Amino acid sequence: FHRILNDKGRLYVGNADLIPETIYFKKIFSPRGVYYEKV
Repeated sequence: FHRILNDKGRLYVGNADLIPETIYFKKIFSPRGVYYEKV
């Protein structure tokens, strides 16, 4: 999946926040929820 997402692209997983630490995404905490941004 990380290959098709643009740089700075966001991945919203909703309440299923089960993604382990990875070198491809940075976890972002915002008032509207948690999402992952491609680094």
